Amino acid sequence: MSNFLREALTDKLGLWEDRGWRDVPNAVHLRALVNRLRTRCAITTMRVRSPTTDKETLKSAKRAIRIAANLGTIRRADPQIDARFLLSGARLSTLSQALAHKSINAMNIKPQRQRTINILDSVQHHFATALKTAVTHKDIWRSIRHRDIRLQITDFLWKITHGAMRCGEYWANIPGYEERAYCSWCGELESMEHILLECTASGQEVIWVLAEETWTLKGQPWSTPCIAEIIGVGLRAWKKAGPSKDEDKEASRLWKILLSESLYLIWKLRCERVIGHADEEGWTHSDRSVSRKWAHAMNARISQDRAMTHARFGRTALKRDQVLGTWKGTLKDEQHLPSDWTRSRVLVGIAPGAFDPG
Repeated sequence: MSNFLREALTDKLGLWEDRGWRDVPNAVHLRALVNRLRTRCAITTMRVRSPTTDKETLKSAKRAIRIAANLGTIRRADPQIDARFLLSGARLSTLSQALAHKSINAMNIKPQRQRTINILDSVQHHFATALKTAVTHKDIWRSIRHRDIRLQITDFLWKITHGAMRCGEYWANIPGYEERAYCSWCGELESMEHILLECTASGQEVIWVLAEETWTLKGQPWSTPCIAEIIGVGLRAWKKAGPSKDEDKEASRLWKILLSESLYLIWKLRCERVIGHADEEGWTHSDRSVSRKWAHAMNARISQDRAMTHARFGRTALKRDQVLGTWKGTLKDEQHLPSDWTRSRVLVGIAPGAFDPG
């Protein structure tokens, strides 16, 4: 057996049972295994796998799994539990308030909405096919809360993933408000994909051009992201240029900031046009206005990064090298800036693009 399984059945078993198996990885199957072992009346002996003597056996097992996966013949194991040997609940003497709260919440789990599952599946499929990256639904939810994505944008992405934005189909089901389901500029059904990627009045064309110009300064290829990649913005990892397969962490961080700030600005511009100027037919933002707002949003993130390097933030503070590396090559008049501009009082901002905000 593996080292993980050895520790699970010996060192950690008592602690996990005292906690009621709360937050234990693969708890359902591990619990069933322990239950099955306890039904045996004889002594059970096991040994840890050897990387030398068991090498061929492990290769054969992995080969069999790949073949079964390709043929679609893998069957999900159905854990069997004998109630006579089942320890249920948590040990009262070790129960904390936090653990009790988690246990109560776990008993009241509501089934996920089918629309949410469909959206998560589409993100999962995109990353598996287009980007050759295997992700789970849990990975997607965790990525939405990535520390490089602002809390307001995290909330925005959470709503998109649940299909809970008040646009398009939301209004189509409310009598008397059906016309709000359609874009007042294009006449198309106003889905999030339409707003963020298609509508010519939302400012998205200008914003994606500016984002592309900034991103290519990092020496990375650009393609306008689809809605699945927008939702999974926190999952994308970029590799360093050249033969190296190591992750370019600074570029990956810039991608998360650049994409999340851009898509959120598109949504805010749409709301300003549709709600703030609802009585002005044909009103829309000028390219110059959109460019100014985008530059302001990016410069605000630079200022935030700069402030977050201060020691007063303790463990949550950003490393100076990380901030400098993130924005390297994208700043205005960068050659005239000090090597560590996070410590100086000079003005630092994004380089102007095709729609120079002046």
